[in-house]
Amino acid sequence: MPEATVTEQIEKRLAGMAARYPVEETLTLGIDVGIASCGWALVRAEGGHGEIVAAGAWCFEPPEFPKDRKLKNVTRREKRLLRRVIGRRSRRLQAIRRLLVEHGLLASPDPDAFHNKKEAAAPDPWIARCRGLDTRLDDAEFAAALIHMAKHRGFKSNRKSGRAKTHPMTARC
Repeated sequence: MPEATVTEQIEKRLAGMAARYPVEETLTLGIDVGIASCGWALVRAEGGHGEIVAAGAWCFEPPEFPKDRKLKNVTRREKRLLRRVIGRRSRRLQAIRRLLVEHGLLASPDPDAFHNKKEAAAPDPWIARCRGLDTRLDDAEFAAALIHMAKHRGFKSNRKSGRAKTHPMTARC
């Protein structure tokens, strides 16, 4: 079927619907969707005043456990958020390793290459971070400190309670 005919058919059908269901500009539909209900009202506003034409509500079972009123999707949401955090951390560490390889601080972007047991032991990142405040670090120590900071950087929560608390890892060594 050619496309022009499909378009013409759609326009014809819409014109027929418009004739059967005229749009009344003075009507406003308000909807209030909640966790266990959906309310609606149809209001006609003319000449500075309004009147309620129709209103109603649908109530249904809330998606929560009746015993403790905890939402049923909490576990699913928590696991989804954890997957996001883990994925972001993984991508951040891959990007940092690529950057360190690009600038010659690491030989390979492979996560296991830095902690290879055949070579000399990787420097302790906490010691490297403390030493880095006062002295210049060698390439391996600097890479260890940067990777450690990327792994353990601060997490800013969306939670509204306990905003004044600080993270214990932010204290200077």
